[in-house]
Amino acid sequence: MKTASAVLAFAAALWACGCAPRAYTGRKLPADKVCLLEGGPNRVVSAVDGKHIASRCLFATGDEGVEALPGRHAVTYASTGSEEPFSLSFLCQPGHRYRLKAGELNAGLYGSRKVFMVEDAGTMEIVAAQK
Repeated sequence: MKTASAVLAFAAALWACGCAPRAYTGRKLPADKVCLLEGGPNRVVSAVDGKHIASRCLFATGDEGVEALPGRHAVTYASTGSEEPFSLSFLCQPGHRYRLKAGELNAGLYGSRKVFMVEDAGTMEIVAAQK
């Protein structure tokens, strides 16, 4: 019984610590020194600057986001369904959180199409969008 309680306590501690994957090497940096890249509607961050991102979390869901160093990054978003992945390039600021959003682009007589954009969650500014 003590062993089961210890295992449950350890699992809870791992889950509570928060463990966003990192797109950089070395020691983990404080939140105000990195930017957080998040997926969006049926999309997760799958690569940053061409390097595949694998979660180090025991209970990863893909919703944790990815920590990256400030600067310009090409972020690849993979579908949780069957849609093709795509990349968007934008400048990340330290301490900011960037989330993927979806919108509709009206094409007049041709109807509309879904367009993905990256929004700075703090400023609500669109920093990148599909063409």
